Amino acid sequence: KEAEQATLGACLMNKEALLTTIENLRTEDFYDIAHLCIYKNMLELFHDNVSVDVVSLTNKLDHMLSHVGGVEYLMGLMDSVPNIQNIEVYNQIVKKKSQQRKVWGRRT
Repeated sequence: KEAEQATLGACLMNKEALLTTIENLRTEDFYDIAHLCIYKNMLELFHDNVSVDVVSLTNKLDHMLSHVGGVEYLMGLMDSVPNIQNIEVYNQIVKKKSQQRKVWGRRT
């Protein structure tokens, strides 16, 4: 969960982090349903050529905002980033966990 939070927080803080994440992760790589929803809406903003930040994301989430933890949670995501330079590491952790879930899902 921490890697997902750090990834999303970095994306809100820095466009390069967002671009790196778009290259590395798909929506379904996120396990937490709130994080999946946040990332999906970030992607929609990006593809609509809207700057991705807390204000634009809050507006985009609109009625879903309370379901993802509210503005406070979005702000907290940015506080959860230990080092924005490690975005690729955070992406790799999220991807690895996603792949592990897929493998375990096939075994049941």
